Amino acid sequence: EPRAVFLARPAKVADFPVHDIESLRDSAATSHIAGEPVASSLDDIADILFTSGTTGQPKGVMLSHGAIIAAARNINAFVGNAPGDREVAPLPLSHSFGLGRLRCQVLAGGALLLVNGFAMPGRLFNMMERYEAAGLSSVPAGFEVILRTTGNRLADFAERLRWIEIGSAAMPMPRKQQLMRLLPKTRLCMHYGLTEASRSAFIEFHTAGEHLDTIGRATPGVQIRVVDDRWQDVPAGARGQLAIQGPTLMTDYWRDDAMTASVLVDGWLATGDVGRLDADGWLTLDGRVKEMINVGGREVCPTEIERVLEQLPEIAACACVGIPDPQGIAGDVVKAFLVASPGAQLPTHAELGKYLRGHLEPYKQPRNFEWIDDIPRTFNGKIQRGVLAARG
Repeated sequence: EPRAVFLARPAKVADFPVHDIESLRDSAATSHIAGEPVASSLDDIADILFTSGTTGQPKGVMLSHGAIIAAARNINAFVGNAPGDREVAPLPLSHSFGLGRLRCQVLAGGALLLVNGFAMPGRLFNMMERYEAAGLSSVPAGFEVILRTTGNRLADFAERLRWIEIGSAAMPMPRKQQLMRLLPKTRLCMHYGLTEASRSAFIEFHTAGEHLDTIGRATPGVQIRVVDDRWQDVPAGARGQLAIQGPTLMTDYWRDDAMTASVLVDGWLATGDVGRLDADGWLTLDGRVKEMINVGGREVCPTEIERVLEQLPEIAACACVGIPDPQGIAGDVVKAFLVASPGAQLPTHAELGKYLRGHLEPYKQPRNFEWIDDIPRTFNGKIQRGVLAARG
């Protein structure tokens, strides 16, 4: 129900998903918004950001001015960007991550330099050099492209880059360690969050090296619990669903009271993420509730298996899903889809099985392996497990 549409070039019907684009264009051309500026309160809705994650069902996340500014303040306090900083971001402003980076720079008094994606890393490096960038932000998939195609080129900026922000998806441990080697003086900040609860936890790789397998600790003012199906806290180290409370939470979902009520419980957001919280507040993310694999009545986290497989230098990336047990015994079994590292000699299935027997319980070990060219992901780098499961 827009009152005005701002376009960068002449619109065509296919450019904008509005049912009656012609009448909208006529209305916009013949009307204007008049009157005095209206002051907004912190509780007023500022944004409706549509997010589907990996489910494919769009949800309109309604965020207040107060939630947005609380998130930006938290991010700036952790990352450490300062007035006058220039940041390069190959991120779209139509997603929470890119839009958040813009607001962080506005709040701090810096500048955000936009690059159109990761397809041309040379252009990104040229902009970093030209504007003497102090910061760089990207999803893990973007760093994967940069590191694969340019090798150690990022090290050329080791003395200039003060900070990097990474987020929106998981990053394999070997890539974290590679960034630490290339940028020993740069703050390497990785966040965990949702559009519904922006940047709820942070970790900085260099100062928390012994916790690199976690997603960090809760940001100031944000509380994170791990709960069971009855919404009771589980013991430290036990697995359950992450629940978040704090000033950065969404207000509700656009025109979906039932969906809102299913995730907002007494001021806490049920994230749909499965994880563990240790006694010192470090969070380990194990996957999504809907992505858990039921093997003979026992739940298996696909990310646990993926972390083990990604330790092999021959494997550049992998994703695990549940498929029907061909023997009809366990219900589902684990299948691993693997992407080979460039030039690697592929290990046989027998060799992979032998390696996994030393690292995982028998029921967690994949029964099937398939080598593929690439892991299907959303724009933000989340694995599209449904696409892989459909392959069988």
